[in-house]
Amino acid sequence: MTLPNIIQLFTTPSNIHKLSLENWQTLIRVLRGNDLLASFYYLLDRELLLNHVPHFALKHLESAEIYAKRQTQQIHLESESLVQFLGNADIQPIFLKGAAYVLRKDINHYGRVMSDIDILVPYSQLSLIENILKQNDWVEKTLDDYDEQYYRQWAHELPPYQHIYRGTTLDIHHTLLPPISGKLIPENELLSNLQTTNDGYLTLSPELIILHSVIHLFYNEDFTKSFRDVWDIHLLLMELEKHSDLTSLIKLSERLGFSDTLYIALKLRDKIFSTSSLGNYHRAQSSLHLLNYRYSKWTDLFINNVIYFAILPSHDLVDSYWSRCSRFIMFIRGHVLKMPLKILLPHLARKSYRYLVTLLLGRYHYEK
Repeated sequence: MTLPNIIQLFTTPSNIHKLSLENWQTLIRVLRGNDLLASFYYLLDRELLLNHVPHFALKHLESAEIYAKRQTQQIHLESESLVQFLGNADIQPIFLKGAAYVLRKDINHYGRVMSDIDILVPYSQLSLIENILKQNDWVEKTLDDYDEQYYRQWAHELPPYQHIYRGTTLDIHHTLLPPISGKLIPENELLSNLQTTNDGYLTLSPELIILHSVIHLFYNEDFTKSFRDVWDIHLLLMELEKHSDLTSLIKLSERLGFSDTLYIALKLRDKIFSTSSLGNYHRAQSSLHLLNYRYSKWTDLFINNVIYFAILPSHDLVDSYWSRCSRFIMFIRGHVLKMPLKILLPHLARKSYRYLVTLLLGRYHYEK
């Protein structure tokens, strides 16, 4: 079972007929390690292929589906609670990423698992929100002084909060990228690109949801489960393309300064899922006279030979030497994009030192 075989199953799921029992064992382990097992269950369900799955493999898929369904229920429970007690202070949280997919009932929410709930609020309301959360059984996760400073001085979100009884983790964003990166997204752009779900929850617009998913993936340093994000982007684009072309998305990416990042996402989507979104992208850019981002053979070379291998599903059973190298290159790239070198180098040196001290003196040495 190779990575190309696994990826092909997402474009041609009927190929499961060709899998041996040993192939199924490998597939289940790789998909579980990449948080895609329940998503694959729903893909096979949509294609009416579950009857062709071996009994032992189906049990794993059904177990993953039950777990994902429980998370969906928890998202609804926590979202309703947050809206209620924040609403008492006239604060309307905007739900992001996995929570938004669930509340909007996007196609990619089926089987989507997540580690936390993400909300976006205006920067001016952060102090008030923290006080309200503490009054409603939420506590800030224990961090050492340096990590606390990192979040509050450089990050795009507060330190994570956790519910003391339910254990749910909450990330409170005030923008989509760390301000220290130099990529500032005007708050009015975020607050003017919103939609309300049928149940009354606020999320970003479909175009901004896609762009946020793209930004989150390609400005990140951790690519160990990045194929899940690529699958999200692909399905979200499929939904958008049912109702419109990419013009509004391209205009938004141009206005916010992420044309290059969107180009990378669309090129990878075409390469992996055999779509033609990049051709539509070029035609729309030309008609809109948007030519700020110049594409070069070096850009495509980097996408095809580094980013592509970094975003493939990762697992010891299928990893190659180059896929590990590519993820390390993207790890460095993510840090460089998020921080200027004059801050990044001391930051990495300090984190490395503290890591070594923690190994010697224990994980609680730096905690308050």
